[in-house]
Parts: sequence; structure tokens; C-alpha cells
Amino acid sequence: MAVTKKKQQMSTYHLLSVGSGVLLVAGIGLAIQSSFEKKPETPACEARYAGGVLFSYARKGAGALAPEDLQARLGGRDRGIVANARIIEDSNVLYGYALEVQLKNSALESDEQTRSGIGFTWAPRQLTTATGACLSYNVWVPPGFKTGDGGILPGLLSDADTIPSTGLVPIVDRQAASGSEAGEEGALKPFSTRPQWRNDGTLMMWSAPNVGQAGNLLLDPQKAILKKGQWVRIEQEAVLNTPGNNDGTLRMWVDGKLVLERYDIGFRKSDLQSFQAVAGDIHHIRSGIWAPSPDNVKVRMSPLELRLR
Repeated sequence: MAVTKKKQQMSTYHLLSVGSGVLLVAGIGLAIQSSFEKKPETPACEARYAGGVLFSYARKGAGALAPEDLQARLGGRDRGIVANARIIEDSNVLYGYALEVQLKNSALESDEQTRSGIGFTWAPRQLTTATGACLSYNVWVPPGFKTGDGGILPGLLSDADTIPSTGLVPIVDRQAASGSEAGEEGALKPFSTRPQWRNDGTLMMWSAPNVGQAGNLLLDPQKAILKKGQWVRIEQEAVLNTPGNNDGTLRMWVDGKLVLERYDIGFRKSDLQSFQAVAGDIHHIRSGIWAPSPDNVKVRMSPLELRLR
């Protein structure tokens, strides 16, 4: 009887051990599985921001604007709009109109109003009080488009008075409230987020913050591509940091696919700073400044859509 009881106890212990082992293995399996599961991508910002402002290319019921109308709307903060841009009907984009931009092989062009491409600053007043901004647009380059050393596309600026297209680094530093000289500790420099295309046709983001180092943020080369002969959707989202801290957010989507997501951007040093404008630049660049196009071509851009919170 005692032997039988002991065998039963050993059998029960064996079953418990096996059961615990199965539970342990199952737990490890779930842990491994969860470690390989992809986190859901952050939805594109235009799906999460309500309302917004449109940089329209047409008057309601009156057709396309003339380049001179666009120039007047921009208040003189433009380059090349009259010489190198026109608005055309295009059923492939929302609202039915696109801005066609002439890129020229004009290395000797000295007049910045007529040299290749365009540049402008659009400064809607709603932007200055926003803590987050979502900028969306489509861009089209023709088949056979020559990328050159690279080029720049529309992005966000903290300084509406920055002259467009003179370079990626703003040409004027703002002084801090303390009165320190530009370049010294405490100076407030304009910050920006500017998408670019590279010489291989892939896209990247140039971030010029106040806190930390400015530089290129490389994107997924399989997803972030300036496809030739096709419209490409570009969206960028910037959420301002706590002044002086590297806790700002910067995201970018290309054709609805998330290609950049950072939570460590130090856009500003002071709460006096905010995004103030959209830089509507389209042109080739070399070493961070304007460059002529390798060829004479025309590219297109849909109306700029700006959503705020």
C-alpha cells in the first residue's frame, strides 16, 4: 500500500513537472514571438490632424492663378516664381491643378530670379501658435530625370524672413533674449526640416535644429525613392520639443509608408521659437547650396497642404 501511494505521488510530481515544463516552453515561445512581431506603424499625419490650410493654385470658380498672382500672395518672399513656374491643369492630383517648375542647366545664370527652379516662403499665421505641424504634397519628375548631386523639396522653417534657396543653413542667426551674439552660447538659430533627393534618387531628411547637431537623416532606401515618371506623396510631421531638450518628434512618410520616426530632435532652445513658414523650394543643390540642373526639365508639385495642432 505504501509503495503504491509513493508511486502515485511520484507520478503526480512527474506530471506537474512536465506540465510546468510545457508552460515554461510556451512562455518562452510567446516571448520570442512577441519580440519578432512588428509594432504597428504610426499612421500618416494627415489622418491624425484635423483641418488645415491649403496653398491653392486656383481661385474658386475662376481657374488657375497666374505666376504674378502667386508672387503677390507671397509678399516678395520668392525666387523664380514668375520666370520658372506656371500652374497647369492636372487631373492626377487633388484639386486638379499642379505647379510646373522649370529646372534649367544654367550654370552661368547670375540672376537668382531666373536661374533654375523656384524658392519661396509661405507663412500662414496659424503656424506660429502650433506645437505640431503636418506638411503634405505630391511631386512628379519626368522619366529619365537626372538627379545630379541631389536636390531639395518643400519643408518647414522657423524663420519666415529667411531668404529662400540661398542654402540649407539659414543665413541669419536670431539673437536670444539675453542679447548674446549669434554663434555664442544662448543664440537662437532658425531651425528647419527639409526633405532632399540624393544623387541615387533616394530621399532623405535634412534637420537643422538648435539643440544637437544638424545633419542628414537617412531613410529606408527601399521605401523612400523619388520615382521617375510617377507622382510621389511626401508627408512630414514635426512636433516641437520642450525648449532646450532633445524630445521633439520628426516623422516622414513616402507614398503612405513610414520611412523616418525620431523622438530625439531638439528643434528649439526657447519657447519664443516656433515653426513660422513652409519653404517651397524645388531645385538641385551641391554642397548644401543652389546648383544648376544637369538638364533642362520640368517637374510638378501638387498644392501644399498644412495641418496643425
